[in-house]
Amino acid sequence: MRNNSLLRWLVLILVLIPAVAAVAAVLASPTWQEHRRKCALIGQIHQRGGLVRVERAGPDWMRPLGAYYRDGDHRATPIGVYDRIVEIRLIDAKVTDDFLAELADCKDLRVLNLSQNPVTGAGLKHLARLKHLEDLDLAYTEVSDDDMGALGEIVSLRRLDLSHNRLSGRGLHRLEPLENLETVCFVATPLRDGALERLTTLPRLTTCNVFGCRHLSQKSIEAFQKARPDCRLFGVQSIRPFWEGDGATGAE
Repeated sequence: MRNNSLLRWLVLILVLIPAVAAVAAVLASPTWQEHRRKCALIGQIHQRGGLVRVERAGPDWMRPLGAYYRDGDHRATPIGVYDRIVEIRLIDAKVTDDFLAELADCKDLRVLNLSQNPVTGAGLKHLARLKHLEDLDLAYTEVSDDDMGALGEIVSLRRLDLSHNRLSGRGLHRLEPLENLETVCFVATPLRDGALERLTTLPRLTTCNVFGCRHLSQKSIEAFQKARPDCRLFGVQSIRPFWEGDGATGAE
C-alpha cells in the first residue's frame, strides 16, 4: 500500500516537473516580457480614457494567463499572450510626444487615432517603426508643415487625416514616399495654392477632402483635377463662395 502511494507521488512529480519547467520557460521568454509590456501599455491607455482593439492569436488555453482590456463597447475582455493590438483610439487624451515612443512598440498596430492631442513631429517620428499602420488620425493636433517628413516615413499609410491643423501645404512634397496612401483629409486647414500640386505624384490617391480650405483658388482646384482625374475632391462647394468666378466642374 505504501509502495503504491510512493509510486503515485513519483509519477505526479515526474509529470509536474516538465509542466513547471515549461511554464517557467514561458514566463522568462521574450514573448512573455513583451506581453507584460503590452498589458502595462493597455493600462495606461485606459487611464487616459482611450480604447483598444485586440486581434486574437495563439491557443485559447493561454488566454487566461493574460490581462483584461476594455473593447469598443467598454466590456472587459481577456487578452492572451499572443494577441495583437491592432487599433488604439486616444481622442483628447492629453497624449504628448513622449507617449508616442511607447505606442511604437505595438508592431501590429493598424489604426491609430490621436486627434485632439498636442502631438508634433517630434513624437510622430517614432511611428515609422509601425510597419503595418494604415490609418492615422491627426485632426486637431499641433502638426505643422515642418512635420510632414516624419509622416513620409510611415510608408504603410493608406488613410491620413490632417484636418484642423496649421498647414499651408509647403511640406506636402515630403509625403511622396507614401505610395499606398488612398485618402487624405485637410478639412479647415489653411492650404495655399500649390499644395494640391504636391499630391499629384501619389499613385494610389483616390480621395482628397478640402472642405473649408478657403485659401485654395479655383485655378488650383482645376489644375489638380486635370492632373489627377482619378482622385475625387470633396468639399469644393464649401470654398466656391471665396472665388471670384464660377467653381470648378466635377468637384463636390
